[in-house]
Amino acid sequence: MRQLALALLLERPVWFAPLVTHMRPLERIAEAFSIAENYADGVGKLVVGQPSSR
Repeated sequence: MRQLALALLLERPVWFAPLVTHMRPLERIAEAFSIAENYADGVGKLVVGQPSSR
């Protein structure tokens, strides 16, 4: 089931994009946890990803 869900996410990312309200790069993980823990800034779903390229 997990593989099927992942395949669907990869195949149709536009369906799920509205669910993600915040994104943070991995190097800002402490900030991401603080936002999620405190439901700050209207967070719904927060995604932590690869380091930013900036």
